[in-house]
Amino acid sequence: MFGASTGAALALEAAAADLPVDSLVVYDVPYSVEAEAVASWREYRASLAESLAQGQIDEALAAFMRLGGATDDDLAGARTAPFWDGLLRLAPTLAYDAAVIGDDGPPPAERLAGIRQETLVLTRSTSDPYMPALPVEFFEAAADAVAKALSVVTRRTIDAPGHAVDAASVAPPVLDFFAG
Repeated sequence: MFGASTGAALALEAAAADLPVDSLVVYDVPYSVEAEAVASWREYRASLAESLAQGQIDEALAAFMRLGGATDDDLAGARTAPFWDGLLRLAPTLAYDAAVIGDDGPPPAERLAGIRQETLVLTRSTSDPYMPALPVEFFEAAADAVAKALSVVTRRTIDAPGHAVDAASVAPPVLDFFAG
């Protein structure tokens, strides 16, 4: 199984729940580890929940984008871009992403300790220009915390242009890992 970003956290939860997973690769899992990141995560969760409860889908999406460092100018530009309506349709699913990560932000070390499948924990060595509030150390710290909790783990850092999966950068180590 392969999971990226929140999908990586979901893949870890699937393996921890003893679903039939032979081996696992997670890329740029977004758990908050440092105190400042945990505080930001909690603020985001509260803002997201309030916006969604009030039917303010636009504001829910804006809260997510602010979490990554979007400025008011960035949001104004995004709101006039052709992709904005598509993002708004997906915005209610941000609640599910947030639920997978949990309230506290750090990885659920006790649950992850029960994963017995061989797991590759990947992250990148570069920052993402679309997430200026999240330095590369954010994903490095999360990957290190996840790797520490697992019993059968390989930890790798790769050169990739950003948080979004770049097949040319991510596929080679994933394929090598799954090939054994």
